Amino acid sequence: MAAETTVGVFKRHIMHATNITPGEQRLVYGPLVLRDSNNSLEHYSLQHHLVVHMTLCFRES
Repeated sequence: MAAETTVGVFKRHIMHATNITPGEQRLVYGPLVLRDSNNSLEHYSLQHHLVVHMTLCFRES
């Protein structure tokens, strides 16, 4: 991903691939855990040299 990619863009790509909404996603970004259910980190920039690990939170039906 390009260095200018933001958390929001990344999460939308995940949503299109998995049908899991951005609010249901939690990203581990370097030393940070991005818990942005209130969308406060949607514009946080992703750096291309860091690895982003993703965990998914599912709602119980």
